This record gives sequence, C-alpha cells and structure tokens, in this order.
Amino acid sequence: MYEFSLPTKVVFGQGAIEKIGEEITKLKKEIPLHYLIVTMGERWAKELAGKIKNALMEVGGKKIEIFDQIEPNPTRGCIKKGVDFSRRCQSQVIVALGGGSSMDAAKVIAREAKLDLLVTLPTTAGTGGERTTGAVRINEKTREKESIIAKVPDLALLDPDLTLSMSPSLTLLTGIDAFSHALEAYMSKAANSLTDALAFKALELVKQHIFIAIEEGKNIKAREKMLEASLLAGIAMLHAGLGLIHAIANTLGGLYPHLPHGWIIIPLLRKVSE
Repeated sequence: MYEFSLPTKVVFGQGAIEKIGEEITKLKKEIPLHYLIVTMGERWAKELAGKIKNALMEVGGKKIEIFDQIEPNPTRGCIKKGVDFSRRCQSQVIVALGGGSSMDAAKVIAREAKLDLLVTLPTTAGTGGERTTGAVRINEKTREKESIIAKVPDLALLDPDLTLSMSPSLTLLTGIDAFSHALEAYMSKAANSLTDALAFKALELVKQHIFIAIEEGKNIKAREKMLEASLLAGIAMLHAGLGLIHAIANTLGGLYPHLPHGWIIIPLLRKVSE
C-alpha cells in the first residue's frame, strides 16, 4: 500500500514565467496587493526580480518588496531577517526566485509569517525544491544542517529560460544533485511503482542532457530536459525519501557551509554505491 499526492500546481515550459500574474489570480478570489520576492543579492537575481515585479504590478499588485539577502545554505539568522521583513511589509504572497537556498528560505519564511500563498520560480535544475515541503537551514551555533517541514508551495513555474545563465560548474553540481535525488529515491525501501518510474526517467534525462547543458549553456532543449529531470526527481524524492548519500552530505554541509552541495555529493555517489 502507498499514497501519492501532488498538492502544488506546476506550470512547465518556456514562457511559464509570463503566466505568473494569470496563475496567481486563479488561486486567489481577491487579487493580492502585497508581494514579497525572496532571492539572492547577485546581479542576475536583481534583474529577474525587477521583471517579476513589473509583471505583478500589471495584474494589480500595489506593493512589491524584494528581500535579496538570501545566502548559499541560508542560516537561521538569515531566515529570521526574512520573516521580520515580511511581517513589516504585510506580505500576502511570497515569490521565491532562485535555487534551493532561495526556495528553502522562502518556504520557511512563508510558514513563520503565516502566509497562505507561496510561488516558486527555480533558476537552477537540481534541488527539486519548487514543490516540496522540506527545507534545509544552517544552525550557526551547532554547525548543523537542519531538515525541517515548511510550507508547501502553492504554485511552481518552471521556465527553462530562467536557467540559461547558469555557469558550467553550477550546471554540473546542480545536475549531480538531481541525479542523486533520483538514484536514492529509486533505491529507497519506500519506493513504489510511481516513484520508480519518475526516478528512472529523471536518471535517463540527466544522462542524456547534462553534458550538452554544460558545454552548450544556451541550448534550450538541454536546459528544459535538465529542469524536467530535477522536477521528476524531486517528486520521487518527496514520496520515497532519500538515503545515505544525502544523510552524509547534509552533515558535512553543516560543518562546511562554504562547500557547494553538489561538490560534496560527487565523491559520495561512488562510495555509497559500492
């Protein structure tokens, strides 16, 4: 016996980002007026956040604030700043823009600030966090990575155009994360026929497209397939769970938060598989 649930609405494909206003209005009877975009402080993030802000204003948004203080492997302190900022702004909707760090932080901020609408816009292809309830944060005092249950996203817009700016190294490291999610879900004792199908397809997509995406960063087909692999692996992970690879990686990530998550996973793939 197993259960399977997909509470997050997913819009996938080129141009998905252009539907943000339309899709939000479908989810809310009254058009939200106050939005908070949660992202990082890098130039690319600020440019994308500005475009999203304009799109939200076109559908009736009156106050769109941007919290751009998210750091890689966000800490408790970083997330608390986001919660306080959201409360001061009286946000009604949170829009998470970025990779796993931005989405994890936004999910916790939405839960702590008691907001009922969360939208995710992934700009990397690896974490699968755009539609999961799980989030990871760093406890600065204990140097531990804490895995917690946060708010489930209500809407995920997966547009491969948002991943075109990823560097070759980031493409590799996030792709490895997606591959590991799929592999661990496939090998899990909690796996079932549905999660196996999703995980196997994700593994296949990564194998076929990761090197093309690394070598040809503007190849939209490869970017789309890697983003789809991340999505499928994330769904499989949510229902089947992960294993020893991520158990070790998350422990090491807490001790060495400056190390990229994918970089830690790479040597573990072979060691744990053996």
